[in-house]
Amino acid sequence: ILKVDTIEASSSVANNSPQSFEGHTTDLGNPCDPADPGQALVVFHKDVRDEDFVVQDFDVDLHAEVLPSTISDSDLSESWAKTSGPDSGALNKTDTFDVKYQNPKEGGLYQFEFDLGLSGCAKSGANLLLPLGGPDVTSYYGSEFSRYDQWLTTLKARLDSYSVITRWFRLRTHALRTVNDMNYKKDSWQENDSPCMKYADGTVTLCGYVLGSDQLGNIMYAYTFARAEFFFTTAWLGGQVAQLWSTGNLDSSDDQAAYTAGYAYGEHGGAFCNYMSPSGVPAYSVSPVEDMQTETAKSAWPSEEPLPQGQWRVYPVSLPPANP
Repeated sequence: ILKVDTIEASSSVANNSPQSFEGHTTDLGNPCDPADPGQALVVFHKDVRDEDFVVQDFDVDLHAEVLPSTISDSDLSESWAKTSGPDSGALNKTDTFDVKYQNPKEGGLYQFEFDLGLSGCAKSGANLLLPLGGPDVTSYYGSEFSRYDQWLTTLKARLDSYSVITRWFRLRTHALRTVNDMNYKKDSWQENDSPCMKYADGTVTLCGYVLGSDQLGNIMYAYTFARAEFFFTTAWLGGQVAQLWSTGNLDSSDDQAAYTAGYAYGEHGGAFCNYMSPSGVPAYSVSPVEDMQTETAKSAWPSEEPLPQGQWRVYPVSLPPANP
């Protein structure tokens, strides 16, 4: 009996190498389903990138175990094909039992099929998963920065008639009210295949980097403090006290790194994504983006899928009366 016993997928950089897939089936389930995950060889982003977040070349070996073992690839008209997945990487050849899928650079689920080339013989499958982080919120977040800037302009204009001391006090009072109303940490975005909930739950993609969704609140919190003319120490202490009050623990190092980036942007301006540099922005003492990542975020691949505008949230801001 001629058959494909198994398909084996392996890679030196994979988290769970090797993976053996049953022959003559291509229904391998959904590897991103946290309740009933399917099967895939998994490669995490952190395991293939360099210090500048550039994905390095790597291979995935695909082997068809065909029985009886006396059959060779020259005896059949076998073929390999990538049937779905990102437009990245390529098979080094297709007409042998052993092939390599070389240099995928984009996150997502890659699906492969092996065909013995015999009439009526079912194909065999294998999955390669580069788990996607949450959707790209860069445009959304930019709109929030713009809205907060407009709020601050309006706030300062309404305080022009006050004395310097009163203006200073009112500015901070209304800024603090706004900060207290921020609620980014309660958001969990998911859209289509992004994020892969089994591996990258609670993440978003910002400026091409994957972060925990709670970092959106931390960045905006510190940004607002800087724009409202608080000292960074005040923002740092406020964050620590709030975290201690709500959880009994101090903020983690990744949260504190997000404070640094948000405050630097609020203080110095420019292009926000510059403050997400892997090497940091030395002139502003900004932590590199890797410092802002949890281990979950480090594992995920950036998504290019935008957050639908219908999921955008507009957060409250606090203003004094227009005519005090």
